[in-house]
Amino acid sequence: MNSIYKPISYIQEELDLRILIPDRLIEKMRKMVTKHFPNEFGGIFVGYYSDNKKEAKIEDVLWPNQFINSPQTFIRVPNDINAALKRMYNESNGRLIYLGEWHSHPLGPDSFSILDFEAIKSIAQDKKIKIDLPLLCICFCHREKNNFRFYVYHENQLFNFEKE
Repeated sequence: MNSIYKPISYIQEELDLRILIPDRLIEKMRKMVTKHFPNEFGGIFVGYYSDNKKEAKIEDVLWPNQFINSPQTFIRVPNDINAALKRMYNESNGRLIYLGEWHSHPLGPDSFSILDFEAIKSIAQDKKIKIDLPLLCICFCHREKNNFRFYVYHENQLFNFEKE
């Protein structure tokens, strides 16, 4: 994106991996999960990995028009979000790709569940998706408390990032 923004950096030291996300996207996610409180809500990350795969740069967040949600469930209907992702991929000459998933846990915790782990694992193993290091973000936004916990799936594990 060409707009000026303040990047927020997260680091995963064990894998020597960094995530850069514009502060405006964190705010966009916060507003959406707050809007849907007390139900879960989420979407996907769009961006790219550096050539050496050591840095994930998130350029946008997308969410579906159709979804099923409750205080402990978020299921997105992928049709419209897949079309938007395909358009972004084509318009960027293949530079912008699917990087992973984000959703809220409005009642906590800000860590991933077994279902979250299994979902990101199936994404990593899906030959059609073609993402080696899918990201996961669990958003906990309730009243004055906001926490965005990022993870990356690698070798059958989810590794936690720390904010730099």
